[in-house]
Amino acid sequence: MISSGFLPDFITYKEIVEGMCVSGKIDEAYKFLEEMGNKGYPPDVVTYNCFLKILCDNEKSEEALKLYGRMIELSCIPSVQTYNMLMSMFFKKDDPDGAFDTWQDMENKGCKQDTDTYCVMIDGLFNCNKMQDACFLLEEVINRGIKLPYKKFDYFLMQLSVIGDLQAIHRLSEHMRKFYNHGVQGVMH
Repeated sequence: MISSGFLPDFITYKEIVEGMCVSGKIDEAYKFLEEMGNKGYPPDVVTYNCFLKILCDNEKSEEALKLYGRMIELSCIPSVQTYNMLMSMFFKKDDPDGAFDTWQDMENKGCKQDTDTYCVMIDGLFNCNKMQDACFLLEEVINRGIKLPYKKFDYFLMQLSVIGDLQAIHRLSEHMRKFYNHGVQGVMH
């Protein structure tokens, strides 16, 4: 492309970096990411997130954290998806403290948690046997009126059944009825 006189632009670099990430060519992707910035096209959050997803999915947590640090260093503002990937990665490593630190970092930087963030955290906390923390976040979901995906409601109810928290099961069931099964809601009250 360059030998033909065409200079890559932001979109070209972005596509090359993302393509290399997807094909597992991590070292080459790093080189193009740096070149992209050096040529005056600083990578955006979408490009970083594509790269982070590959690293997190392939359990390359040290590289993912290094890339996240570089992203911050270059003043690229992380998105909610960035934080969700990092929290998921920490839970896969059985490191709930790392996930909590990421949650706190997200809050400190003014990035609002979304439904997926709550699902990642609650799911990860249940899987790490941090039942009290998971229940605390479920209570926050209820108090904030957050609609969880139906399958997550079902899974969280099952987890609450395992620990025998009948009050939490009832509260979560009532919360779930606000979003699902409207025909039954009138009959049950």
